[in-house]
This record gives sequence, structure tokens and C-alpha cells, in this order.
Amino acid sequence: MLVAVAVLWVIYQIRGVLAPFGLAFVLAYVLAPVVDRMEGRGLERTWSILLVFVMVFSGLGFGAFKVGGKLTGEMVELSDGFMRREKIDKSFVIKNNRESPLVVENIAWEDASETKPFALLNIKDLPFEIES
Repeated sequence: MLVAVAVLWVIYQIRGVLAPFGLAFVLAYVLAPVVDRMEGRGLERTWSILLVFVMVFSGLGFGAFKVGGKLTGEMVELSDGFMRREKIDKSFVIKNNRESPLVVENIAWEDASETKPFALLNIKDLPFEIES
């Protein structure tokens, strides 16, 4: 029991180092058959390993380049959308102290950069009451 606790404590202490070793183990397990096949076709093992690493890292780099470009474009578009707030909708009821309340179902501001969309909600001196 004490040995198991000691082993778990050691694993917990070196947990930051274990991830690269785990990844290396998985890569070696997956890529070993490719290297063996290339070696079986007459290429030296060293050159087979080097060629496999070049192919894998080239593929990863190309994938990161293609996905990274699209991801960057999407992030820029998303942040522009947040900054502009292209369309803001808010429904509320205006009680105008008459016979029936005036219901405003939808107000849309197309360009929110120069407008404060809910500015009416902060005005206190109007003869009517606004409920959100």
C-alpha cells in the first residue's frame, strides 16, 4: 500500500514531463510500421525515420498554415461583429399613462457605433415609464 502511494506521488510530481513521453510513445507506436515498411524496401532505417519525420511535420505545418489562416479570418470577423454590434434588438413596453400601454416590439439600430441603443432607458424626465 505504501509503495502504491509513493508511486502515485512520484507520478503526480512529474506529471508535466509525462505528456511529452506519452506523445512520443504514441507516435513511435503509430509510425513504426511505416518505418519498417520503408526499411523493408531497401532504405536504411535512419533515412526512413528522417523521411517519416519530415513528412509528418510537413503535414502538420501545412495543416496549421491552412487552418490557422481560416481561424484568424474567423476571429477577426467575430471581433468586428462584437465591436460593431451590427444589429441590436430589444423588446420593451412603454407605459404612457393613457388608456392602454404602447408596446414597442422591436427596435433595430443598424449602425451601433455612433448610437447608444438603450439610451432611452436612462432618461428619467420623460412623461412615460419604460419597463425592460
